[in-house]
Amino acid sequence: MMIDLGNIRANMANGLLAFMESSTDDFKTVKKEYEECLAMITAELGGKVPYASELSFLIDRRINAELTYSFYLGLRANMEYFRNPIANNFLNADFEVVLRETRSHYLPECEAAQRKLNKFYDALPEEYMLTDKTMPISEYESFIATYGLKIAHYCGFLFGNEFYSCVEPGYVPDMVYTHLYQHTVEKYLEVKLPDAYQRNWKIA
Repeated sequence: MMIDLGNIRANMANGLLAFMESSTDDFKTVKKEYEECLAMITAELGGKVPYASELSFLIDRRINAELTYSFYLGLRANMEYFRNPIANNFLNADFEVVLRETRSHYLPECEAAQRKLNKFYDALPEEYMLTDKTMPISEYESFIATYGLKIAHYCGFLFGNEFYSCVEPGYVPDMVYTHLYQHTVEKYLEVKLPDAYQRNWKIA
């Protein structure tokens, strides 16, 4: 039996984006301006600039890979904390360290998408560079980096409570720590996350 990882990544990303759209005041506007920017680029540069018509797919491909990696890190952090809670208490660590943001750029999916994106940006007409016509793309990606990756990590950790209870002998989820993690992310992002005690909550 083959597992469609691409579909899993896409479903998770769609679930997270839908959650962000319903939970953050600014994301709807940012997403709308991003989609309008993509439509403008396709209409004006499609067939003229490399990968202009594939821009949405390439950005989604990179973002989906980064969100999946962050989810995986949260899942792994759950087991690491269970095995050694003193050494692996990450609640006071910097989010950049927890999310290992610099490493995600080396994921094969991210690298493949970024190579093509670099070719697109290198070939942009000068007017696009001078007038910041692609700024909505940068703002959208920044929003994902600020909110999406942190929420994905929390989702991975939360999923671990259920997953490891089924596959790891002797595993007991630390609901107090999970609740503390939930409130740490909520305070940092100023959003309301799915409650740590809602064990059947799904992101997609």
